[in-house]
Amino acid sequence: MKESTCPRLCGGTFFTLVLQGLKQRTKAREHYRGERDGLSDPEVLVGLIRVINPDYKAPELNIIKSKTNEYKSCSTSTGKYFPFGNTAEMSEFARRIQTNYSSALEAMTEFVYEFLEIDTASKRDMRLAAALIELVIDDDSIEPDEEFFVIEDGSKIKKATFSDLNEVCLPALLLGIWHYAVTKRKDNKVGKQTYDNWCPPAGGGPRVYQGDIGERVRSNISRVFVPTRNLHTGHASKNSEKTIQNTLDESKKTFTAYIEKATERYNVMRLIGGKEVSLKDFFVCNTIGEKERVFADKKKIKCLYLDNPRMNTIRNMYLKQRGYDNKRTLLIGSGGCGKSLMLQHLFLEAAEDYTTTGILPIFLELRYFTQETEMLQFIVETVSSKDESFTSEEAEKALYEGRCQLLMDGFDEIDPSDIDSFLKKINSFLDRYQNVQVIITSRENEYLTGLNQFVHLYVWPFDTDQSMQLIDRILTYQNQPDERDAIVDYIGKGFLKKDGIFASNPLLLTYVSMLYPNYRRFNENHQLFYKLTYEALLSGHDDNKKPYDRVFKSVDDASQFSKVFEQFCALSYQEGVLEFDANTFEKYFNLITVHKEFENPHKMNIKNFKHDVCSTACMMYEQECDVFYIDPGFQEYLFSEYYVKADIPDMDQLLNSLKNLPYKKLLKLDALEMLYSQCEDKFKEYLLIPFLSSVFTKKDTDAFERFLGQYFDEVYICVHDKKQEVSTSAICDVEKVIYSDVENYPSSVLMNFVLKMVGEHIDYSFALHSSLVESIPENTEETGKLIATVKEIERKKIIQIENKASDLYEAIRISHKQGYDHSWITDTDQNLICFGKTVKVDSYDLCESPESFMEIANDIARQSNNTYNVFLNIENYYKQLKREQHRRRR
Repeated sequence: MKESTCPRLCGGTFFTLVLQGLKQRTKAREHYRGERDGLSDPEVLVGLIRVINPDYKAPELNIIKSKTNEYKSCSTSTGKYFPFGNTAEMSEFARRIQTNYSSALEAMTEFVYEFLEIDTASKRDMRLAAALIELVIDDDSIEPDEEFFVIEDGSKIKKATFSDLNEVCLPALLLGIWHYAVTKRKDNKVGKQTYDNWCPPAGGGPRVYQGDIGERVRSNISRVFVPTRNLHTGHASKNSEKTIQNTLDESKKTFTAYIEKATERYNVMRLIGGKEVSLKDFFVCNTIGEKERVFADKKKIKCLYLDNPRMNTIRNMYLKQRGYDNKRTLLIGSGGCGKSLMLQHLFLEAAEDYTTTGILPIFLELRYFTQETEMLQFIVETVSSKDESFTSEEAEKALYEGRCQLLMDGFDEIDPSDIDSFLKKINSFLDRYQNVQVIITSRENEYLTGLNQFVHLYVWPFDTDQSMQLIDRILTYQNQPDERDAIVDYIGKGFLKKDGIFASNPLLLTYVSMLYPNYRRFNENHQLFYKLTYEALLSGHDDNKKPYDRVFKSVDDASQFSKVFEQFCALSYQEGVLEFDANTFEKYFNLITVHKEFENPHKMNIKNFKHDVCSTACMMYEQECDVFYIDPGFQEYLFSEYYVKADIPDMDQLLNSLKNLPYKKLLKLDALEMLYSQCEDKFKEYLLIPFLSSVFTKKDTDAFERFLGQYFDEVYICVHDKKQEVSTSAICDVEKVIYSDVENYPSSVLMNFVLKMVGEHIDYSFALHSSLVESIPENTEETGKLIATVKEIERKKIIQIENKASDLYEAIRISHKQGYDHSWITDTDQNLICFGKTVKVDSYDLCESPESFMEIANDIARQSNNTYNVFLNIENYYKQLKREQHRRRR
């Protein structure tokens, strides 16, 4: 039948819709006939009335049968046996909604569990929610600003926002609309036409619901949920209250053996390289939040997060703002961030509360899960191994009633071959035991999407306060409380300071703090630090989980991963690539070859490899579309490890790369120094000698010219007009002329390394000067002019000559002509005096036509004493290398 365009909300129409959401009847019978199943219309209405008044005493059902039908059909508003209308019960109900909403919600939640069908294939709960929402929206007698208590935390929303509801707490929705219907719509008869449209007369027979209200908004609803039943419900009868309380009190006395033994087991953590210690003495609680963070600067965070989380605060995290019961949670984090310790902490807190809550926390280590494992038996065996009283029957009862909390550690530690089985079983298990709170920890991986209806939360790295707390606890343990400032200073100003990861990752921070006595040694040997830390990250932080082998997706084991990752680091570092976007990451992945010798090379694909470097080994992390090393030192260390074992062709490839790699792409020589320290002879034989031989093995007469051509992309030369300098010095009566240098930097990082080996600064700038103004070759480019000022230094007058780029020189010249006062030296006509120029020579021209530059190269050698002396030191160093090579080969 066509529905009215103006449906009306009232107690009767609300009741009519609720009846469409009942559980399946156990007997086929006529209305009010046959055996009772507790779902008759009068029993359902009594259940709703007890939400209003928990102490309501219902008459015999046959007495209120006809009155129930009249109320449902909107033929009456009150009744002798019902508390509707202007009654004390209605006033108290309105007050309770305002002042003690949680008790009213608990009562409606019990009603839902007792009468309604929830979370089944028929979707009756979703249909009911949609129908009620659409009824409120379509009732034009309800003003848009009217407010309804339909949010789980007791907050109100306006009718105008009902169309925005997508995640619905069913008891809260029922409670809010039932409250409105019976306190604001006391005239139940306003729904008579609506009821007749939904349930048309059937000639005296039962009137069957034929409405389709709710279909329009149903697609907007993504989820309908019901909170866990609270054993302390306020609306239960006195007898049922007593039974429930007895059950709760009894539960507090059971499974105490498990609590005691599991608490002893999970109040233990093992420090890397140290002893077992009490978790409560050492653990610093991370923040967890709804968005992933690489560095936790809370001032810039725009999302929900929890400091010092507990099981109940995680569950209620979204309750106030979104009305959502967060029963299923995934805690995601990188290696060493503290996921397992966080779960142990949550377990210990819940275990302490067990005697109060009666809710049993159960810690499950998922690395033991296999395809043959059945979820219920897995839980039973875990608990019964510590407490024989926890039988399958006890487990089923506790799980069904929501008196268990499951803390599952290490989803990423399940063998990949067993993942599908786990996903199927856990989803089926949670469909059966809907009231159980579950928290699962994992590193980020592709299988997480298979966990249905889990909220993703992230374990954040430490902020400064949390880091300081951990440092203090470790130093107290080591009897070094006064070393705090020294450690903080080391992390902030030592070689670790570059990206802050060692100050924010709990594992790395623990490692650094415990190795404090070795800092002096690490300062001298960065390689040793990164070697030990790499090994710790790859396997050491799993010491608490022995026996456990890290599961890699791209390779078979950690040793294979190291071989592959070493090559990736080596090939990228030698080209100065220190961070990656999607294209560059794929480029260097495609250059990897070492996996071809493995037993299962097919496992090596870019998706698996990225997962392993970011989630399994935790050497890198993704941020937006880019991939970064957690610390550049690991790339440098693995680069050196790869080439220590490299053969001659690989060393030749390295030489060709480094010859064309400028120092400015690396800004330090740590990787080369690590390699040199491990294989000095190999480094000299295959890198330094071949690199220098192109300049120094030919005749020495033009070696300096070849040096400039080979090791610089462009050469800038200051060409001085000596005659002008002499005449101006005489006129100005100065004692000395000082030049400003034009800097030249080598084009290869290998030359920077050589500079360090001859005792120069690794970033030494070569200053080239000549006085051959008239002999500059044609294939040069003028880039600037030399102008000067007169200054007084230590009571001596000097001429300070400076180079100005051609465009800047021209601007100064024009400004001077226009009468602006400058200190530059001018002639009698106020024209700037030019003391020479700067020219640029392309290294290609130096190499292709050396004869045309021979004269100026010789003059540079005479005029540029410091630079030429450095060149001679390099030449002598090369000769030294050749002597050593000669001795090795004898």
